[in-house]
Amino acid sequence: MVSSNLLFEYGRGIISRGAAIIAILAVTSCSSVNYEAPITTLGETIDDTVETISELDRRMTAAKNDQLYAKLLAEEGILEVPDDSCDQAASTCSLEVITFDYTEDTFPVTTVMPKAQVGLAGLQRYTENLRAIVLADTAKKVTDSANAALASVAGVESELNRAQGQTGKVSQISQYSQPVGQLISWLFNIYVERIKVSALRKATSDANGTIQELAAFYDGIGYAATQEAVGSAAMKFSAAQEAFDEKSEEGTLEKKDIDKFVKATQAYNLALNAQAARPLASFAEAHMKLTQQLNNKGDVSIFDVLTIIEEVKSQTDTFKKILDAFEDVSEEGN
Repeated sequence: MVSSNLLFEYGRGIISRGAAIIAILAVTSCSSVNYEAPITTLGETIDDTVETISELDRRMTAAKNDQLYAKLLAEEGILEVPDDSCDQAASTCSLEVITFDYTEDTFPVTTVMPKAQVGLAGLQRYTENLRAIVLADTAKKVTDSANAALASVAGVESELNRAQGQTGKVSQISQYSQPVGQLISWLFNIYVERIKVSALRKATSDANGTIQELAAFYDGIGYAATQEAVGSAAMKFSAAQEAFDEKSEEGTLEKKDIDKFVKATQAYNLALNAQAARPLASFAEAHMKLTQQLNNKGDVSIFDVLTIIEEVKSQTDTFKKILDAFEDVSEEGN
């Protein structure tokens, strides 16, 4: 006959296991959300953004050189060898343009965005590791991927601090530790899903401040780069307008003169549009929404996150089209 003590202990064990099951199911409620789609798309957008920033640098550098050529041809600047360059004791040989407004530029210019790659490779690795978290099938893989993501964003933070002369700044990134808990073998998959959400919360929360700061950094260098395009386009617009007005007054206006004026106007408009672009701002906003949704902050649903990530892709595509169109009308207007 089974003793009452044994029955009591057996019953208490069933209750304890039941309570554990309920507890695990409760804490995994938000793990029912599928984060693979938004995180995959977020990774794709940063790949597109990195490519677009490289294109921005290439095309704005071309616009800067175009502007310097125009100043030399208009005799508004001189081309000369800098001091201590190109002589027998020198280690380099180069040229520079000195304009009559006292600006000096190495000629030809090789980049107008010398810090254009700061943090971008690390940001790509970070989003790759976020995706590795959601695809992981063991708790160890989740933890390893989370720490790889955090290490990537720590590298971004370090690069950004150096670029901004803030090398003594205290890091906001710390290692992820897997939550400790007793596992019931048949609940293993639920437990792994719970760990995934925990890892994503930690990674995105630690990374968000750095990503917002990186976006602001690119706002600044992107705006500075597009000033060259605006300057070059403004010069061409003024010249085309002057030629158009002169031929109109003389009565010698031809279709090609109208076309040139239209193209110069389009190029100027596109340069002004590019000037307003913020290469990483929309990515940073999408990342913030994802962080808020994971941490149940604000009234943010996974649908909101997906919507804004799709907007990031759309904005990146639009900006690339602006750059393409700017290059096309600039070449046609030459």
